[in-house]
Amino acid sequence: MHYYIYDREGKRQGPLQNITSVQWNPKYNETGKAEIHVEYTEFNTKYLQKWNRIVCKERSEILFIESVERLAKEMIVLGHMDNLDDRINIYTLTVRNVEQSLLDNFEKNKRGLDITVGKAKGLPGKLETASDTTYDSLRTMAQEYCQLVGYGYREVLKGTTLNYFEIYAGSTKNKLRFSDRLGNLISQTFIEDISDYKNYAYVYGEESGSERKNVVVDLRTGDEPRMELYVDARDLQSTYKDASGNEQTYTQEEYNNLLKERGLSKLAETRKGSSKFEFEIDAEDRRAILQQDFDLGDVIPCLSFKFNIFAFARITGLKFVEENNLQTQVTLELELIDVQESAGKMKGGD
Repeated sequence: MHYYIYDREGKRQGPLQNITSVQWNPKYNETGKAEIHVEYTEFNTKYLQKWNRIVCKERSEILFIESVERLAKEMIVLGHMDNLDDRINIYTLTVRNVEQSLLDNFEKNKRGLDITVGKAKGLPGKLETASDTTYDSLRTMAQEYCQLVGYGYREVLKGTTLNYFEIYAGSTKNKLRFSDRLGNLISQTFIEDISDYKNYAYVYGEESGSERKNVVVDLRTGDEPRMELYVDARDLQSTYKDASGNEQTYTQEEYNNLLKERGLSKLAETRKGSSKFEFEIDAEDRRAILQQDFDLGDVIPCLSFKFNIFAFARITGLKFVEENNLQTQVTLELELIDVQESAGKMKGGD
């Protein structure tokens, strides 16, 4: 892939030079990261500076440079693929429709942040009960609320507009097949890790002692043993101000739903990564072409006869690894979202 350096004013300075290795790792509903190793050149030394950006031409993704390590023979550049951690939400935001709520709030919280907040596409994802938030970073908010409704977010070069922020939704690619028997699912890795996994939450809200309001959130399935989590949600209050500034009070059911939503969010954090499935794709395979037939955020059918995994999985991350101008290695990071008992139960699974 090709990479270009932009300065902090957004002016393109030229292509990144003398690259020895790149690990480019965009994510769907988390912030992406990258690590780039380059040789010393006058150009690299001048422009690989904190607060400058590196844009991947093929994917339009942007790396905001946060760290530059200067060694004897090379420079190592690190960063994240958004600048949303540079601002916090100083207002009380009531989130209902996730896309519209976040876009409006981010525009309100720019305060000089170099970002263009995109227009809403009309994505329908809503929270069952409105959720209030304040003082979180914009990155934390984007990650939390996009994960709740299955959306992704990105900050990219869109046309000639740098740092264009948008929320988007992946689609399900029913007609594709990734299978070790087809040969387009290779170098598989499957990890089950329950060291941080929880499935049963006690969520405590406002008040104190025996009067403290609380709910239980139980996500156990089958004969799964109980693994408990305490969630302190005392910041959730039963009163709020409406659009006119008048104080209102949630009903008991509405307040309990707020607590339940907080519990679901905290349980989701502990369960993330408890089942990790990754595989490398064949860049030469014409049956399923990245960025043409599928991309980050899409849901794809995966049939691993080696690990007995027959599932629809969301692509939550991509790993591009380039070493010394050799062919780029591409690995998909997946979240299993619909596990089948057998390959035959997946449409076209045989």
